Amino acid sequence: MMDCGRKTLIVLTLCALVGANEAQPLLTNLDILVSVPSTHIGDTKIVSAVLNVTAAHPFRYTVVAQKNQTQCINSTDPLCPSLIQPPALDVSVSSRASNDKNVTYSASINGSLALAVHVGPEVSVRPQMVSGGNDTITVLLDITYNKDNTERRSLSSRLRPTVFRISATFITGIAEEDDGKQTGHGNGEPALRSAPLCALILLALLPVLLLK
Repeated sequence: MMDCGRKTLIVLTLCALVGANEAQPLLTNLDILVSVPSTHIGDTKIVSAVLNVTAAHPFRYTVVAQKNQTQCINSTDPLCPSLIQPPALDVSVSSRASNDKNVTYSASINGSLALAVHVGPEVSVRPQMVSGGNDTITVLLDITYNKDNTERRSLSSRLRPTVFRISATFITGIAEEDDGKQTGHGNGEPALRSAPLCALILLALLPVLLLK
């Protein structure tokens, strides 16, 4: 019969393995930036960023940028309005996750854009160009997340004439897919999980001790 020490060792090993297989919460920091490119400073300005709340889309922002007609208020040149460049914007999305699976997206646009960003547990970005006027650009930012396993910890926004920024933090209770592998966005490559060191040591010693 196995002595008490061996039984204890087996129990500890099993407990350690159970702990090693538990899914860890996944923390995701999201940053979305809509900005006027340096080549259009003065010619393009962001005039509004309105939050449109619905049950299905709780964080949908409509960002509007236009030609900066105020450039010609004090000008005596009749050609001044025609010298103002059509509006342009840079749009970027970046996410940093605690499992080291990060996502980046960036685009320079001179037309309207619908950008859907979904969080939990992976981050996906779906851009779609839409029709719009020559003197106005509309960027529709739609941020959603799976409320079954993800919750929003914080979300803030800041509007400036040349920049609109959204910063948010989400936490996902289950950071794995059904096959038990952590994955990153788009590449499908699994991330290796490291079992606690104590579990590995106990597993290595178990055959030796049982043979004594």
